[in-house]
Amino acid sequence: MKHHKLTVEQEVFKRDLQKMVELNDWNIKFISENFMLIETDRNYLNHKYFISESYGELIYIVLENRSLYLKSIFDFNKNKVFTVSTGENRMNEKLIINLAS
Repeated sequence: MKHHKLTVEQEVFKRDLQKMVELNDWNIKFISENFMLIETDRNYLNHKYFISESYGELIYIVLENRSLYLKSIFDFNKNKVFTVSTGENRMNEKLIINLAS
């Protein structure tokens, strides 16, 4: 998991994250006070490369003591065995880290 310091209040981060989830048509699969699991849903035809078989990612977020831990990985329940990355996981993580700063 990537570690990043929260420079905004935790409640502000959560509120902004909720807005990002809505704007990107993501789904919150699980939420608690310090943990969130977000599911993305992608149509592979909208990717940069036709060969990409990524249909979505799972984003794990943990908040603890003014710290943010996160990891975006392919959702293997949706993806085929062969997956070509076009940077979706890094993009997801960068969007969320920007909210924390």
